[in-house]
Amino acid sequence: MLAAITLLVGCEKESSTPPTPPPAAPGTNAQSSLRPPTPPSPPKLEATTLPTKDEFVAAAETRLTNLTEKIGELAKQTATASSEVKAQSDQVLTALREQQSKVSSAVDELKKSSSDAWVTLKPAVEAALTELEKGFENARQKFS
Repeated sequence: MLAAITLLVGCEKESSTPPTPPPAAPGTNAQSSLRPPTPPSPPKLEATTLPTKDEFVAAAETRLTNLTEKIGELAKQTATASSEVKAQSDQVLTALREQQSKVSSAVDELKKSSSDAWVTLKPAVEAALTELEKGFENARQKFS
């Protein structure tokens, strides 16, 4: 009987818990080493960060009005310049006014567009306004 008790005490009961995984390397999460990393989710855009059609049109019209005024002021400044400078500035101002007219037409087209179509026209209007602003800045630096 003593032999039977010794046999029972010497045998370990099988554990129902799974073996403990080895500790994770310092600075890492043990769970992350078992699963592939989750890709980051894209940033969420809030509705307030994107302008509506009406907001964009209003902003474009404001920019265009400001540029029209600045072009007029530059024309007044160069009106009293020497004949050579005046001839050069007249060419540049004529080109700016033509560009301004095209931008104005694009803004008018944008106003008339549907609520879906305006999004496709927006980049072209934005680019045209930016080009007009750059053209004006170049002219201002050259003739002021």
